[in-house]
Amino acid sequence: MFTLTDILVGFALPAVVCGVILLAAWQPWLGHARDGRWAGAIAIGAGYSIAYVRLVGDLHFPPASVDNWIVCMMPVVMVLGILFCRLPPAPLLRLAAVLVVSVVLSWLLIKPLIGGEMTSGAAALQIAAGAFAMTSWWLVLNELARHGPRMTAPGIVVIVATGASVVLSENGLAIRGGLPLAALAAMALAAAIIAAITPRFKLAGGGTLAVTVIVFGTFLYAYFYVAEPTPRLLAAMPILTGSPALAWLAWLPGVRCRPAWQRGVVALAAVLLAVAGAVALVEWPGHAPTADSAEL
Repeated sequence: MFTLTDILVGFALPAVVCGVILLAAWQPWLGHARDGRWAGAIAIGAGYSIAYVRLVGDLHFPPASVDNWIVCMMPVVMVLGILFCRLPPAPLLRLAAVLVVSVVLSWLLIKPLIGGEMTSGAAALQIAAGAFAMTSWWLVLNELARHGPRMTAPGIVVIVATGASVVLSENGLAIRGGLPLAALAAMALAAAIIAAITPRFKLAGGGTLAVTVIVFGTFLYAYFYVAEPTPRLLAAMPILTGSPALAWLAWLPGVRCRPAWQRGVVALAAVLLAVAGAVALVEWPGHAPTADSAEL
């Protein structure tokens, strides 16, 4: 049962912390331009950690539950976010760093299953697949954050995180999946508000990496540790993860020459339709909500 304190600390406080950090980094009130991309991962990571501690409540190191690793990866992501911004441009090196983070997180989440429910060979394939999907997702979202209208990437995160929160909550993972992702949606909304008042705002770099770690880490946890993942859940997760790619419809001939706000609307509408389809798939009559449970 939620209390007012849970709502304020679990959802409102992370959004405020995220917004304040981004505001302090970008300082839109100054006349000269500032690059606050270095703070994206700090804002998302700090807000998510606060939300996780309040809403889930069993953060330990070493982790007592494998999803603790998502929070434990946040300091690494924060450091990378600063380095991405401060070091000279090196796209391949950044991509390699994201790939390493993806491999490590996938391995940490799958490790308890190796030798028991999963052979070493199967685990290697799962880790490779998870890391490839995670890195690809970061590439798509990061390029949208770099080249799209400034509110597009935060808006996409709001939509995807909200839809994923509903889908996971309906499939037995409200506490360790749905609620933290709802908090992520609140933080992304705060980022969108900062983007609205900051002409040069970009969530690219560490910010998009932090979002990727949270979303994919939660999905991997749901895939491997929900007691009985339903066919609808297994169908909805690829739709949710693939939805940001539809935002590139805003760059099709005839659309890409439109004003930035119109391209942003097209991008967000395309993502929203896909996410709505994933939610409808889970909520369609005949689906019974699953009691909240996970194996580890």
